Amino acid sequence: MAHGDFAALHEEAFEISYQCGRIGGWLNDTVQKCEAGECALSLDSLISVGSKHLFALEEIIYSGKPAAPQLHAALTKLTKWINRWRDAADEAETLGLDSDISYKYWHHNIELPEEVIRAQKWFKTAGPLANSNAMNPTRLAQLISGGAHNVAAVAKSSWPQARRLSIERRIDKYAWLLAKWARKGRLLAFKNAQERWSDAATMELRAREALKAADRLKEAEQVFLNSKKNKRAIRAKMRKIGLWHVPAQL
Repeated sequence: MAHGDFAALHEEAFEISYQCGRIGGWLNDTVQKCEAGECALSLDSLISVGSKHLFALEEIIYSGKPAAPQLHAALTKLTKWINRWRDAADEAETLGLDSDISYKYWHHNIELPEEVIRAQKWFKTAGPLANSNAMNPTRLAQLISGGAHNVAAVAKSSWPQARRLSIERRIDKYAWLLAKWARKGRLLAFKNAQERWSDAATMELRAREALKAADRLKEAEQVFLNSKKNKRAIRAKMRKIGLWHVPAQL
């Protein structure tokens, strides 16, 4: 290899090493601050700078030249966080905010707790199951128990200020769904007692349980309806004072 070629390769290797070190330093520092909820950079800036670093890493890794395993790990890590910053920007936009807000603001005022996200996914999956004809009182009771556990976890979690009203409405909705499933379970138990020609005492017990479940459902439904009315009232008031774009999640 000619001296000039060797020098060029050495210079290229030095440039790649410097670039990787700069990207790695930025990534580690930024992620550390984000995880602590103290990153003052805007979501726009995080996405823009992160995407530039991602492009640079991809160029190095897929250039056909040997790449250190750390680069692949950095690429995976950076991709994950860019997706997270983009999701945060989308979430802020649904609340009527621009993506120029800082990550710190999003983390403390907008980001939903993990318990809320977990409950959302759980009820989305459990809803169709509870409404299916294949349900029986035992399986419904298991679903209700799981749902109550999720609601309790949400109630105990720390709520961001900008999401308090929406989370309260979620809890009211989940309570209504649980009451609805409980009533269905009691009605199925009463129907099963009829089909088995159960004794009078059992029939009376099942009937009382069904009536109590119906009363609880009415109460939960009223609370949920009031919650929705309050939401509409708040949105109308905000429009009246000039906040024309009121986010649906408010």
